[in-house]
Amino acid sequence: MDNLACDTIMAAFMSQMTSECERAQIQPPSLAEVLESLPLAINSAGYPDVDLDGMIRQMRRAVPDML
Repeated sequence: MDNLACDTIMAAFMSQMTSECERAQIQPPSLAEVLESLPLAINSAGYPDVDLDGMIRQMRRAVPDML
């Protein structure tokens, strides 16, 4: 798992989503809300080698500094 790639992709996603929500005049979800929903989006049974909890911890640390 490439942590930097995951962090960069999440930061780009959050940035774009925030821009689109502001354009639509709706409140964007926070990074915490998005990360809380990540286990629902990733089927851990289909990807047993992914340390999802570790990936989320890493993103909580790194992504805010990238936004």
